[in-house]
Amino acid sequence: MVASLQEKGDAEVLKIQKSCEEEVSSTKTSYIEEERNKIIENFKNELANEEVKLKIEKSKSQNMERIKKMRAVNEYLEKIKDQTKA
Repeated sequence: MVASLQEKGDAEVLKIQKSCEEEVSSTKTSYIEEERNKIIENFKNELANEEVKLKIEKSKSQNMERIKKMRAVNEYLEKIKDQTKA
């Protein structure tokens, strides 16, 4: 009788342990997936921010070149204007 109860108890313990292990495994997998998705989203956001920064830098560089050309043209026109007055 005691042995029978011990066997049932042992079987129940094994059943509970197996259930707990499965639950831990499931929770662990879910947590890992959530963290993985957060990391991926973070990298996507950082990439988008860097792309914007690069576009801003490119635009700034192009604008500086335009200004440089406009100044050169203005200087040339001023030079021609001064020459025609003289």
